[in-house]
Amino acid sequence: ISMPIGVAAKSLVPLPEGHFLREKLLDRAVLAAKTQAEPAAALQRILSSFGRPLTMSEVKESAMGLVPEESWSSWWTAAKKHPQVVVHGSGKTAVVEWSESAGAADDALFEKFERSSLKDRIDLFKKNARRSSEVASRLAERLAGDLPKLRQTDPGRAFELAVLIERTPGATLNFALEELLPPDPLPMLGQLTDRTSRERLLDLACKERPSDAPRLLTEWFFKEEDVRTLEWVDRRHIEMEPDSRERALDRLFKSPRSGARAFLWAMQKATGEEGFRSRLNANVLARLVDAVSWDELGAGRTKVREMFDRTGIAAMWLMKQATVSDARIFLEALTRHHELEPIRRDGLLAAAEMRFPELRKTTDDTFFVTPESLETKRAELEQILKIDIPENTKGIALAAAEGDLSENFEYKARREKQQLLSARAGKLQEDLVHARALDPLTVDTSEVRPGSRVTVRGSAGERVLTLLGPWDSKPEEGVYSYLSDLGKALLGKVLGEEAVVFGEPSVVEKIEPWR
Repeated sequence: ISMPIGVAAKSLVPLPEGHFLREKLLDRAVLAAKTQAEPAAALQRILSSFGRPLTMSEVKESAMGLVPEESWSSWWTAAKKHPQVVVHGSGKTAVVEWSESAGAADDALFEKFERSSLKDRIDLFKKNARRSSEVASRLAERLAGDLPKLRQTDPGRAFELAVLIERTPGATLNFALEELLPPDPLPMLGQLTDRTSRERLLDLACKERPSDAPRLLTEWFFKEEDVRTLEWVDRRHIEMEPDSRERALDRLFKSPRSGARAFLWAMQKATGEEGFRSRLNANVLARLVDAVSWDELGAGRTKVREMFDRTGIAAMWLMKQATVSDARIFLEALTRHHELEPIRRDGLLAAAEMRFPELRKTTDDTFFVTPESLETKRAELEQILKIDIPENTKGIALAAAEGDLSENFEYKARREKQQLLSARAGKLQEDLVHARALDPLTVDTSEVRPGSRVTVRGSAGERVLTLLGPWDSKPEEGVYSYLSDLGKALLGKVLGEEAVVFGEPSVVEKIEPWR
């Protein structure tokens, strides 16, 4: 940054000998090698150079250029495992400090723990329970003291906390976990953010009230979002009531969106298990195409897209299970959705046509547009491929480096934007393959063709209508797509011939090129 000497002397802080940033400026290559080889030592140097705790953003900025962006998450994970590192909070605003010893780090943690709210205490416990068994048991015992009051005010969080304490060696509960089981566990299940706690609550409910277990497992199966718990629920359902489990799967495959996450899980299972694969049919695969655009799947939509790869479940079904009528229904669903990339759609179309030659298209998909609109679409495609997607890809990497993707809204938004950009680029690429530029010098004026300016006369008087391509339509200016109903009514008409224009008979009086 360029600034006057006097301003620099007043505003800047000198970097002393041995400061991490000074070495970064003077001997970057050597420092980069050390930083990547020894994450914890590098973190200690950064913190000691500044002489104070730093935020995550400050630590990352200091390491920028030394640790590759794609390696940041693994580097940070290795660095914070050191017993003398203490992290308070989460995300960019988390504060990182280096204690004089592991014992001092533990003391700082306990001091922070005592000053924190219950929510922050639980967060600190989850993040630091692996430091040592002594730390875990001490924190768990302290949390156990909060349980009696919490049971009265927030039963769901009390249950989650009790499960954490129960799983901690050396910690004890002074009551049976079954005492926290509510009459109807479903509302409480929706409050539990920890999947292990949800499984524990379901397990207790199934043991204590086995007659109600099939209903409970079925209802939660359609609400659960974690694939591991879905797997657990399915296994438990088989153990307790196989017929009920079959009915649940029947309901899922008939109405996939009633349990979007469960449907995604079931389709993944279908790649390797005959019991799920045998349930596939044209309607189920058509709903899988729909799932590409289901907002409730979030990042799971990427996994749905992968099912349409050459080795995915859709191709497997087409090649081994589908009948020609099944394939036709499925291909119709494919053509209705532009969210799926052309390379995936084309691969499935080719697979279907290879197995069923009668499905091969005999029609020409070519359409005509003006040179200007053609260049506009090409420019849009180039903008997306060379600027928008690369910039968004970098944004995804930066957002992912912040960690905790389950609550990283910027990461989720950028992933969704990436899917939209890819879908738009795919649609443009597909259209540009079939688009042909109109040339006014070659427009045949002996009859109405694409590129014609037509003068018609009816009871409402004279109208001048221009027929151009679908990308050029501007009805407010009298320009219509030749593929529209109006365009189709005029195409092929000659001078003096009658056509129905806007619902009334009109006579073609003049045909000329649009320019």
